Amino acid sequence: HQFVHHVSNQMRENVPEMLVSPIDDKTDPPKAKVVQGLLKSIEKISMADVAYTDAGENSIISSVGFIRLDHDYTAPDTFEQHILIKPVPDPLSCYIDGNSILPDGSDSKYGFVMDTITVAEFESRYPGKDPVSFGEKDVDEGHVMTAEYFYIEPKIVEIGQMEDGTVLEMSEIEELNAAPLANRLVPVKTRKIEKNIVRRQKLSGADVLEETTFPGSYIPLVPVFGEIRWVNGKRQIWSLIRNAKDSQKLVNYYNSLMVESLSKAPQAPFMGIAGQFDGFEDDWKNPHRAAVLQYNHID
Repeated sequence: HQFVHHVSNQMRENVPEMLVSPIDDKTDPPKAKVVQGLLKSIEKISMADVAYTDAGENSIISSVGFIRLDHDYTAPDTFEQHILIKPVPDPLSCYIDGNSILPDGSDSKYGFVMDTITVAEFESRYPGKDPVSFGEKDVDEGHVMTAEYFYIEPKIVEIGQMEDGTVLEMSEIEELNAAPLANRLVPVKTRKIEKNIVRRQKLSGADVLEETTFPGSYIPLVPVFGEIRWVNGKRQIWSLIRNAKDSQKLVNYYNSLMVESLSKAPQAPFMGIAGQFDGFEDDWKNPHRAAVLQYNHID
């Protein structure tokens, strides 16, 4: 633990944060300042420092941690939404595309987030659905495991660029041109692109419980890896303490041998010939209570 805390405490003292860097020194600095303010607001509302430190500590201990991105309503009685950065206390509850190789996981095509709830809560949320757990992981009696499944659905769309540099999808241009009294928009350039649509499903072991479209182009699970090495074409991910496992096993083995040896050792602290302690049995039964331990000399 001391090696883990040495790194994680430094991380808590200097919590990472998102920074926006302008590209040029003319129009970009004001825009960067506005975006930076928005990001700071998102981090403050989300308590993002908890998400960052949890993910970092999990990468130190177990090779990988995760940060979740999500969105939710700002209040129960409004339709306004905001972006949230959520912590993932249990890194084993998240799974991402095994073919992803980028450090931030932005090339992932799918991802899962596991969640365990009580049967009563499941039946309240999803009436009429069978409380069957997703996957083969052991779940406590009276609980159901559900999975949040994200996957990318590629879509080919055509985009057009206006004279002022504005880029719109051709479907949007046609919709604007169809409006009455609208100035007709004519793109100067067009091309086809592949657009990522992120689908989101809530799954049990028997049903698709919910299905929505997630606003964004990437799987909203950001991995935080420990040390990454490529060995024979395969990625190996190590925690800070991975190389201490064998030495720790050796220490555990020595400690086990010591305990076993002590347990087999005789408990009696003295040895004597039969008859030497006749008449002084009580003293020798409780030697710590006697000021002097006497015995009969026998040759």
